[in-house]
Amino acid sequence: MLKWLCSRGCVAAGINYTLRSEEHPEANVYTQSVEIRDSIPAVIAQAERLGYRLDRMAVSSGSYLEAVKDISAAMWVNENSVPSISAYGAWGRVQAFSASKRLDTALTEHSVPHEYIVFRHSGHGLQNDNRQYKRYMEKVVEYLGKYMG
Repeated sequence: MLKWLCSRGCVAAGINYTLRSEEHPEANVYTQSVEIRDSIPAVIAQAERLGYRLDRMAVSSGSYLEAVKDISAAMWVNENSVPSISAYGAWGRVQAFSASKRLDTALTEHSVPHEYIVFRHSGHGLQNDNRQYKRYMEKVVEYLGKYMG
């Protein structure tokens, strides 16, 4: 995805975060979201060092109740939320598929322009639905042209 975005003229950066494992039993979705959030200034600084001035940023990637609001996108949706493209694997174990449905519902209820694409045969890696992946990439191109171009 990063190479593809660069081929379209975008500056792209990948952010690695700590996965839960025997070595890192403390890692969870919240700590991962904090690692991602805290890395954004470093991404911006590195882009500037390389001669890229970032004036817009789209975040991709990619829970409930007030206790997890910091990491639940659906809990933050309102009429001012930015247009979004969401792609989810129905068999994903990293992100509960039911949470993706809550996000889609929240975006719809607040009339936020969005695309919600389900990969019925895939997990978190979106690896088993070639037609849906093609559709997803077409929507990303459309989004970039409309909102970032």
